[in-house]
Amino acid sequence: MKKLAALVFTHSPSKFTRDKAPYMPIQLGKALHPDMDLGYLCDNTGDNISEKNASWNELTGIYWAWKNLKDVEYVATNHYRRYFDIEDLEKNIDKYFKDSDVLVVNTSYLAFRNGAMCNLSMATSAEDAWIFLDTALMIHPEYGNEIKRYFFDNHIFFRFNMFVMPKELFDEYCAFIFPILFAVEKRLKEHAYSRLKRAIGYMGEWSLGMFIICRGLKFKEMPWTSPDVENMSHTPVDKQLNLWKRVKRKQKYWFELHRKHKPISLDVFDDIKKGLASDGIFLEHIK
Repeated sequence: MKKLAALVFTHSPSKFTRDKAPYMPIQLGKALHPDMDLGYLCDNTGDNISEKNASWNELTGIYWAWKNLKDVEYVATNHYRRYFDIEDLEKNIDKYFKDSDVLVVNTSYLAFRNGAMCNLSMATSAEDAWIFLDTALMIHPEYGNEIKRYFFDNHIFFRFNMFVMPKELFDEYCAFIFPILFAVEKRLKEHAYSRLKRAIGYMGEWSLGMFIICRGLKFKEMPWTSPDVENMSHTPVDKQLNLWKRVKRKQKYWFELHRKHKPISLDVFDDIKKGLASDGIFLEHIK
């Protein structure tokens, strides 16, 4: 069995794409661009959703790995311009997982407790964000409190859909998020703006943190780097802070992960409910 498959999601030629083991470049959206051949694995083989790449982004690669990647112990996700900045990850991976369930890139600390919902509303639209939340509550009612906590009572944001997971947990993650996204896709109305056509892709990024919170997973933050984009190389957050700030940051995170949460009542603005209703969409699981 292979120790690590470090997936690299890409869609265009780049001299910076890492293609030596354990890295595995995957050309995304191959079904949409059959004449482009980067010489890599393609997301239109086997069980796949390659034709959705224009709106689902790297999720078509994650789906491909879920359905087709076999005999591997750990799965990592990287983008063509973002990589985990971890030396000898494959060699030291067991050490990293001694006290954690999943590795993620350095998280963002949100100023407001409803920051995840606000940010998703800005990345997509308020209507789309509420449809996503309603659908998540419909698909996973057993995690209703955790889902609401993630969006409305949480300060931590997990970025870029980048993670390292044991393959078994990766499969559970995919089984958790894809039924939500397929159901959301059936409910969304088409947008006129190109950015909003990628709403499912944004929702996939927000799904990582939702899964971590719902499952109560222990996560370890790792640095990331972007070798082909100026000023985008990121060293570990702790190395950028003095001792006192590091202590304060760890205290905030500990409090965030261990504090008690009060029941959350969700109130949707009337104009959003009326607008959705006019399109035949009703938020039946928002309570």
